[in-house]
Amino acid sequence: MTDAQDIPQERMSEYGRLFAHALTGRERTGAGLMFRFEARPGVEEWVRDLSRREAACCPFFNYIIRITGGGDVAWLIATDGDPVAEAILDEMYRLPDVVADGFPRPAAPTRQRRTDHQLLTRRSGDLGVLSRRSGLTTKCNEM
Repeated sequence: MTDAQDIPQERMSEYGRLFAHALTGRERTGAGLMFRFEARPGVEEWVRDLSRREAACCPFFNYIIRITGGGDVAWLIATDGDPVAEAILDEMYRLPDVVADGFPRPAAPTRQRRTDHQLLTRRSGDLGVLSRRSGLTTKCNEM
């Protein structure tokens, strides 16, 4: 995070816009991370520009951009196996799931699985038992 001319939030927005526009796939490889983009007009230049800015921020990665046999733009972000760099690549792999059109995606709602008769929750050392049928909550100190 050395010579970058932009700030990380600007690059995250750029990733989101690029992913929304042209991302066709991603994969973790033995060498690092591969993003694949549809070769629409301007996409290769867009990827190269973002790659240059990313390299200014994170020079410990190797950045390789190539056109695949199918005509797509492939962007490999590679490391020498450094554990910290690998952890960053894991986070970068998740970027398409967490940014969209340059903005963070809202968290998906979580669903709790319940049994047919009871939902047990633990609060402040007490065990609360909620009966789905009666809708009543009973505190149980012993079970």
